Amino acid sequence: MKHQYKDDEKKNIDGIIRYLSSGIIRGIGPSIAQEIVKLFGSKTIDIIENDIEKLKFVKGIGSAKLKIIQESWQKNKKFHDIILFLQEYDISIRYTIKIWQHFKEKSIEIIKNNPYVLFNEIKGIGFLKADKIAMKSGIDINSSLRAKSGINYIMQKVIADGSCCEYISVLIKKCVEELNIDINIVIENLLSLLKEEKMVAVDRLNFNKIHYSDLFNLIKQNTNITTDNNRNLNNSINNDNNFNSIVYRNHQLDPFIFNPAYYYIERFVAQKLILIKKNPSCITSIINTNKKIKWLEDNHNIKLTDNQKNGITAAINNKCSVITGGPGTGKTTMVYSLLLILRNYFPELKIKLVAPTGRAAKRLSDSTKTEAYTIHRLLEFDPIKKAFRYDENNCLRCDIMIIDEGSMIDVKMMYYLLKALQLTIHLIIIGDIDQLPSVGCGNILKDIIKSGIFPIVYLNQIFRQSNQSKIIYSAYCINNGKNPLIPPINKNNIQDCIFVDVNKSENPINKLISLIQNEIPIIYNKLISNNAYYNKEVNLKSNLKYNLQIISPMQKGLLGVRNLNAVMQNLFINKSPSQFIECFGSKYYIDDKVMQVENNYNKNVFNGDIGYIKFINYIKKELNILFDDREVLYRFSELEQIVHAYAITIHKSQGSEYPIVIIPIVTQHFMMLNRRIFYTALTRAKNLAIFIGQRKALNIAIFNRNEPQRNTILGKLLEITDNN
Repeated sequence: MKHQYKDDEKKNIDGIIRYLSSGIIRGIGPSIAQEIVKLFGSKTIDIIENDIEKLKFVKGIGSAKLKIIQESWQKNKKFHDIILFLQEYDISIRYTIKIWQHFKEKSIEIIKNNPYVLFNEIKGIGFLKADKIAMKSGIDINSSLRAKSGINYIMQKVIADGSCCEYISVLIKKCVEELNIDINIVIENLLSLLKEEKMVAVDRLNFNKIHYSDLFNLIKQNTNITTDNNRNLNNSINNDNNFNSIVYRNHQLDPFIFNPAYYYIERFVAQKLILIKKNPSCITSIINTNKKIKWLEDNHNIKLTDNQKNGITAAINNKCSVITGGPGTGKTTMVYSLLLILRNYFPELKIKLVAPTGRAAKRLSDSTKTEAYTIHRLLEFDPIKKAFRYDENNCLRCDIMIIDEGSMIDVKMMYYLLKALQLTIHLIIIGDIDQLPSVGCGNILKDIIKSGIFPIVYLNQIFRQSNQSKIIYSAYCINNGKNPLIPPINKNNIQDCIFVDVNKSENPINKLISLIQNEIPIIYNKLISNNAYYNKEVNLKSNLKYNLQIISPMQKGLLGVRNLNAVMQNLFINKSPSQFIECFGSKYYIDDKVMQVENNYNKNVFNGDIGYIKFINYIKKELNILFDDREVLYRFSELEQIVHAYAITIHKSQGSEYPIVIIPIVTQHFMMLNRRIFYTALTRAKNLAIFIGQRKALNIAIFNRNEPQRNTILGKLLEITDNN
C-alpha cells in the first residue's frame, strides 16, 4: 500500500530530515538524510517503506549501508507504522515523533480509541486537529469523548483571551455554537466534569464552590430549554433571555465555571495578599516619613510632589500598597527616592526589585541604579524538578519587594511569586492602570485597585511637559478621549510624535520603507541634537534595526506583524543564498531579529524576550541567539519557539521602551481600534513615535473605549477575605 504526505511540503520535508537525522535509523546521519530527501522529497518515507532499493541512487549509500538501513527500518517497524497511520490525518513528522515519545508502542491503539488524547496530552496539537481525526474515525459528533474535550477546548480559549473563568450559560452557548453539539449533551458532560472535579462551579453571591449535586438540581429546576433537534436548539440559542436562564432565571446570578487550577490560584492570591496585609511588619521602629523625605530633599537635591511623598509614605507604613500613574509622572523618581530612604534609615533590610520581563527589569535596573530581576530569575526555576526553587517551603530572604509594570503580571505568575514571600514583607506594586492587561489571564493590577483593600497612590503630575514631549502629551490626550492633533513631518519644526498620512492611492509598504530609509535618520538626529533629555547614546548609523521597533495591533494583513516582518527582513538583512536556516516555514539569517514566544525555563529565556541570531552551525544543526549580553544555544528543532521581531504586536511590546517606535494604524484594523491599545503603543516610544496610516483610524481608536472584559474573581475574593 502506497502512502503520500498531505502536509505542507516544506514543513513535511523539514520533519522528514529531522526524523532521518535523529539517530533512530542506523546508517543514516544528517548529511545522508539531506541527500535522501534532496532526491525523493516528500515521498521519502514511501520510498523507504515500499521501494528501499532506490536508496542506492543516493550518494554515500552502497549495498552494505543499505542493508544496515533496511534492518534498522524493520526493527523500528512500529514507529514507522504510526508515521504511516498519522499521514492519513495530516499529522507532521515533528508531531508524530512527539506522539511516539509519549505513547510508545501503544500510540495507534490509544489514538484509535480516543483521538482527543492528542489534544489533552500532546503540546502543539489542538482540539480542531484531534477533532478532525475523530470525525474521520467515525466518532459521533455528540459523544461524551468529544463533548468533554470540546468543553476543555472552549475553556482554554477563554483563558487564552485573558479570563480566569466563564459564565456557565455563556460557556454552554459557546460549546453548542462552536462544536455543534446538542445542548443537553453539553450540560450532561459539563456536570460530569464538575462531578469529576475537572471543572469548578462558583456561586457569584458568595464566591464559594457549588457542589455538583446542588448545581445539578439548580439546572434541573430552572432549565426551560428542551431540544430534540438542532432546529429547536438554534431557536433556543437565538433567544438570549431563554438561553441565559439555563441555570438561573436571573442572569446576574449565573455561576462562573473555572478550570480548577485557576480557581485555586485566584483564591490563593487573595488569601496571601490579605495575610501579608494583616501580619506584623519587618519595619518595627516608629517612622516619621516627613523627616525622612526632608532628609532626602536636602541631601540628594530631589524635589518630590505631594503624591510622590504620599507614595513613599504608603510604601513604608503599609504592608501592601499600589502606586499607579502614566508615563512621565515620576514613578521612577519616586522608586529611586524610596530606595535612598530605605538604605539610609533601614540598612539591614533586604530589598528586591522585580519586573515581569527581562526588558522591564533592565529598565528598572538602569533607572534605579539597583539590580532588578525578572520574576522567573528571582524564583530560580529548577529544570530537573520542573519547579521554582523558592516557594512556600523555601521563602525568599526579602523584606521589601518593589514590583514594576504591575499591569503585565498575570495571575499565575503572581501566584508563584506570592508563594515565595514571607508574611512580614512589604509589597509595593508599581504600574499604569490604563495600559493593556497582562498577556496571560487575570487582571491583577486592576483587581487589586478596584477592591479598595490596599492604599492606592495616583501619580498624575507630568514632569515632561507638553512643550517638551509630544509623546507624553499625545498619550494623555488619547487616554482621555481627546484628539492630540499629531503633526505631519516638518523638517523645520521637528517633533517627537508625528503622523505619516497614507491615502488610498498610496502603497503603505513603500511609504514605510521610504520613511525608514530616508526620513527617520534625519528626524532622529535633529531630535537628539536639539533636546537634552533624549538618549544621545543611540547611533542610527551603527544599525537602525537595533533602535527601531514596529508595533502593530494585528498579526495579519498588509500592515500586520507577519507581513511587516518579511518586509523588514528584506530591508535589514543582506541575505546570502547559502547562509540561512529554514524551519517551520520561516528563513533565519545571521543577525536576524527574533523573539521568544514561550517560556523556556531550561534556557532562562521567556515569552517576549528579543534577541539576534549570531551564529549558525549547519553540521550540528544549532544556532546561537544573543539576548542582551547572553548567547543562548538553540537546536534547529527548537526554532518553533521563536519568530521574527522587526514587527511585534502591541501586546508583546508591554513593559518595553524603544528609542524609535512606528505604529501602523489603518481602518482595516477595525477590530483592534480602541483607546487603551494605542495608548499602550504610544507609551512604548522613548524618543520618537511615528504613526503611519489613516487619521480616521486613530480617531476611531480614541473614541472607542470598548474592550473585551476579563472574568476574574480576585477583587471580590480580596474584599471577602479581608472582612473575615
